[in-house]
Amino acid sequence: MFINLKEAGSSDVKGGSSASAPSQQSGSSVVSDLQFADVTGSMNSAEQVSVASQSTINLTSMAETGRLGYWTKNIGNLFNIIIIDFIRVLALWSNNKFLSVILKIVIICEAAIKITAIVKVVLIENVQAHAPIKGITFCSTLVRDLVQQSRLGTIDWATLLFVGLVLSSLAIYKSIKHWISLGYKKNELIYIMIRDQIIYYIMVIFCSIINLINYQLEYELDSTTTRNSIVSILGNPSLLCLLGSRMFINLKEAGSSDVKGGSSTSAPSQQSGSSVVSDLQFADVSGSMSSGEQVSVASQTTINLTSRVETGDSNV
Repeated sequence: MFINLKEAGSSDVKGGSSASAPSQQSGSSVVSDLQFADVTGSMNSAEQVSVASQSTINLTSMAETGRLGYWTKNIGNLFNIIIIDFIRVLALWSNNKFLSVILKIVIICEAAIKITAIVKVVLIENVQAHAPIKGITFCSTLVRDLVQQSRLGTIDWATLLFVGLVLSSLAIYKSIKHWISLGYKKNELIYIMIRDQIIYYIMVIFCSIINLINYQLEYELDSTTTRNSIVSILGNPSLLCLLGSRMFINLKEAGSSDVKGGSSTSAPSQQSGSSVVSDLQFADVSGSMSSGEQVSVASQTTINLTSRVETGDSNV
């Protein structure tokens, strides 16, 4: 259809014809030929009000749909980074089953709080279309609705702060114990895990503060659209997802360097540069024997060797 319209428009321009204004001169552009009809001129007052109401309903529905999509996207981003930290904490705790169940319950509770916040925001938010000047329409929400949304947003981000604090505390506690077991020596892999965990938590606090400021600005009458947009960009949870991807890359690089360097996270006495095969050693069982047992074993070995020599065993 669009191709046919383009071809028809081009032929009209070349032929100098016009489908909308006979008085137009030939050679005029297609853009100048396109005009919006003023249908309200042939309507009475009741019909004009009906058309305006229908337009308001359509714009309101579109605004609500876009708002729901916005929240869905942000919550998806936040859950991605929470799951990343959940996996990292379990790795530090050697996949402890009890801890895994507790953390899953915490994350499920967080999901329930977020879903409740979404539903309430959609129900509270009453977006209305206004046309203060003919031809200019904008959507807005009542101040009291924005205040309630701000409270829901505060609860949402406070929940995220709590979960982040729990995960970070578990990771730091386990890392300190591991650091003590290594004789207070730095291990690159553990160091990177803790460093990224702390950076993530700082970013969560930063995003939470920025979003709380954003909620405060939304219902201020003197707030500007530009300032709100800048604050929204700074507090976008997508930054946490980018950080989560970087955390995986850091772990991969640290793991590769440990394999090449021969370092280990469990044996502090191993020297760097030793391979996995060279670390394998045979245990000296004689150390746990008494003197009489050691003499008995040595005598038995001597008797066996003597017998094999006397019988002419060529393998000796």
